[in-house]
Amino acid sequence: MANDEVQAFPQIAELKPVRKGQRQDGLEHVQEFLSRFGYVPAPDAPARGVLDDATAEALTRFQRFMNLPESDEFDERTRRLMTTPRCAMPDLSRGVEFATTCSWQQSEITYAFDTGTADVPGNTEFQAVRNAFGTWAAVIPVTFREVGVNDSPNVRIGWRPASDPDLSMVGGTLAHADFPPGCGVVTNTLPKPVHFDDEEHTWSVGAVVGAFDVETVALHEIGHILGLAHSNVTGAVMAPTIGSNLTKRALTQDDISGVQSLYGMPAQPGRRCIIATAAFGSEIAPEIHFLRGIRDNVLRQMQWGRRWFEMFEEQYYRVSPPVADAMHADPELRSAMRWAIVEPWTYYMKLLVARPDWDRVDFDALDPGLREFLTQLRSDMDAWLDAIELPTSFEEMDADQAVRELNTILDFVRRSGGLDYLDDLRSRGQLPLSHAPAERDRLEGALRRAGRRDEEVERILN
Repeated sequence: MANDEVQAFPQIAELKPVRKGQRQDGLEHVQEFLSRFGYVPAPDAPARGVLDDATAEALTRFQRFMNLPESDEFDERTRRLMTTPRCAMPDLSRGVEFATTCSWQQSEITYAFDTGTADVPGNTEFQAVRNAFGTWAAVIPVTFREVGVNDSPNVRIGWRPASDPDLSMVGGTLAHADFPPGCGVVTNTLPKPVHFDDEEHTWSVGAVVGAFDVETVALHEIGHILGLAHSNVTGAVMAPTIGSNLTKRALTQDDISGVQSLYGMPAQPGRRCIIATAAFGSEIAPEIHFLRGIRDNVLRQMQWGRRWFEMFEEQYYRVSPPVADAMHADPELRSAMRWAIVEPWTYYMKLLVARPDWDRVDFDALDPGLREFLTQLRSDMDAWLDAIELPTSFEEMDADQAVRELNTILDFVRRSGGLDYLDDLRSRGQLPLSHAPAERDRLEGALRRAGRRDEEVERILN
């Protein structure tokens, strides 16, 4: 509990604007901020107190991420955003933007509470955190279960002093969490932390002057627990800054798309991989996770895939339950179905996902037997993929939706011959995508993160 509302990063708040090349007492606090939140790559150590090239580049990265006009100076707008209360987790990784890290390899995550805050009556802060878990659970096939603090929870939640030993929250940060096992930045062990600063800030349930809504901040920190990094999309739950006296309890499409890229979409009632689950014996088998990823992150990301699933699911969920029941009742049938149908289909899909860009393969340099095998494999795969109906118009989509669809098509369907497809869209007047100048950096970032080459970005946006 704080007696008075704390000014976030007060030394920065007192600093006057600084131009490139100037030396200014107090500028080292800006440099420390930029380094702390990932805007300074490790080799680029700036000269302390001087707005040198390394500091100017880091400021530009910060301004770009925060959707500010880019400059090579510390100005009023930059100071205002730097002194807004925020999460203690980094925005960039060694100067590079990243949207997601990794995911949990399990479908249930347990959590426990230890210490609460005296700022709200009773244990209502705990219910606010439970609500935040429920919001994420509504959009992914992951369940969250509360357990006792001595029951080896995956996540441990509590209110701490600002000088939290696992990650300091001193000076303007509200809370911190960590990423899933395998990509943590705070700890490589369980439980993963969700810690709120109970020393410098006042907490509330709801919008209260001078206080921060527990559910709003918890929703953000649980996003990190699930593997999401900070977002530069204005209004997103995963944006790094948050003000007092407000609530932000609903996920934006940016938040949903990010977390579903890691976990897939939630199963509708009965909408599960019924036969594959019966074959592999578990909802969380790696093969089931892979198949859900193909369904949710590839096919359902395309217009054709969504239309196809409307037709397919009606038939599949009519015939698959009795087949799965028979497999559960008869181990020999289960084994035969797995060996003869489910495994070949799964492994063929893995081959499709892992295939190279055939246009970059020098077939003439290969051993004749291998060349014949790969040529036939390419022909078979291309014939299967040719049945996918690719969009020839993006007029009913906004630019962000179109970029997501194009990334899916170029990653999966047109890994070879993608430029020909883009050129056809340009000849139809569908490219370049219509977008506002302010959207350019965000759209290009989404394309670059997906691995688009310069010539692909050029055709899509210019």
